Amino acid sequence: MKGISSMVAEWLRILLILIIGLPLLHSAELLLLSLFGAKWNEGSVSTVIFANLLIVFMLYRNKLQFGGWYRSHRNRPLPGRVTWLLSVVSVVLLLAAVE
Repeated sequence: MKGISSMVAEWLRILLILIIGLPLLHSAELLLLSLFGAKWNEGSVSTVIFANLLIVFMLYRNKLQFGGWYRSHRNRPLPGRVTWLLSVVSVVLLLAAVE
C-alpha cells in the first residue's frame, strides 16, 4: 500500500510541477520576446505548449524525479543524446513560433 500512496503523491507532484512550471516558462519566454521586440505567431499556441512540455519533461526526468516520493530502481535520467535531441526540438519549435 505504501508504494501506491507514494506513486499517487508523485503523480500529484508532477501535476503541480506542470501547473507551476508551464506558466513560469511562458512568462520567461514572453520576457525574452519583449526584450527582442518579437511576438508569438497567432496560430502557434499549440507549438509553444508542446515545446514547453518537452522542456518540463526533460527537467523532470533529468533532475526532479530523484527528489520525489516515489523510489524505484527504474528511475534513470534520460540519455545524453535524447536530452540533446529534445532540447534541439523544443528550441526549433519555439523559434518556429516567433513572428
